[in-house]
Amino acid sequence: MTASTTAPLIVHLHVPKCAGTSINTALSNHFRTRACSLANGREAAAYTETHDPAWIEANLDAIFGHLTWGALKEHARPYVYLSALRDPVDRVCSYFNYVHQTEDHPLHGLLKRELRDINLLDAAFLERNPGVNSAWSNNMSKALSGLPKIKVKDWQGASRQIVDAILDGRFVVGSLGHVTNYLRERGVVSGELPRQNVTDEAKADDFVLARPAHLTPEVLMLLHRKNVLDVRLISLVEHANRIRAARLAAAA
Repeated sequence: MTASTTAPLIVHLHVPKCAGTSINTALSNHFRTRACSLANGREAAAYTETHDPAWIEANLDAIFGHLTWGALKEHARPYVYLSALRDPVDRVCSYFNYVHQTEDHPLHGLLKRELRDINLLDAAFLERNPGVNSAWSNNMSKALSGLPKIKVKDWQGASRQIVDAILDGRFVVGSLGHVTNYLRERGVVSGELPRQNVTDEAKADDFVLARPAHLTPEVLMLLHRKNVLDVRLISLVEHANRIRAARLAAAA
């Protein structure tokens, strides 16, 4: 291994509207030609079919995209998976605003026609539109577990896998501040991350800007129900991070 490949290879699991574009930009700016963007799991599978794991590990220091745990074949060099988490209701509100302001997003036309105010959301709308339902339901749990359609019955095994990876140092996951601290330790950033894809409130003139504090009780309850595993995930990760920090402090 060359000197540039002695550190673990970073694999960023970009969950939509969890500061992923900011993290990707920081990785790309720092590692430059030794960073690789993969759009999704299908592209990752194709990439690993045409690039030997040994080549990837010798030539890259960061891989990022809308990936899930286990999307890449690991070889000799250790991988560190990276993902920022966000309150799931806040994430959905940000997603709603982003889609309305992004004309080439696949869901843009649908929301413009049928859901200009998130407080009009109901279970029937999600049932009629599986694309929206999938995008707004337990995205963080699906990415971190590697299960595309995670259900409550899958949660015990998935949560054990996540906790074990955090405690082993193979998974850096948590708040944006937690992830940023790791990137500082690796020398990827020196200060704060660049803020990108932030909602432009001045341009919210043809839809009602979604904010968690302005949700009706019915919509808030619906979004919590659709993201019950993500709610559990945040508490689980916070607990695992506390245990790991205590172990590292005790060993210092």
